[in-house]
Amino acid sequence: MLRFVGSNTPVPFIIIQGSGDATAELILPPITLLPNQVVKLDAFANVNFIVVQNYSVDSSISRNQGDIVTTDHAVMIQNQGQPFFPQAAVTTTLTWVDNPGPGTYNYSFTITGSANGITDASINSRGLTAMVITVTQ
Repeated sequence: MLRFVGSNTPVPFIIIQGSGDATAELILPPITLLPNQVVKLDAFANVNFIVVQNYSVDSSISRNQGDIVTTDHAVMIQNQGQPFFPQAAVTTTLTWVDNPGPGTYNYSFTITGSANGITDASINSRGLTAMVITVTQ
């Protein structure tokens, strides 16, 4: 079984006085695992910044609400007085094989970005794929 959810619709940062942030989340339909089954999860997101001094991009895959199974963190911090970057792009990718045992699970992928000294930024293309695999011993 293969499940996929994704979007190309940009999620713009809310910018107030040169600082901003944005959050996007993708949620898969429920996945039921039988004995001897695991789920392989792959996620990605692209975040673009226009004129930026500092940024941070955090992403995570969760099983059920709030049970984080893996994370990624990308950060760029400059010293004060250094010129701003005219643009910057971050691609975050996560892969995880989850083995929670038999049951029905809800998986989600959350991307949160924040930045200072920005003119514009958005979370762009993103996707979450789950593949159920039967493990033989």
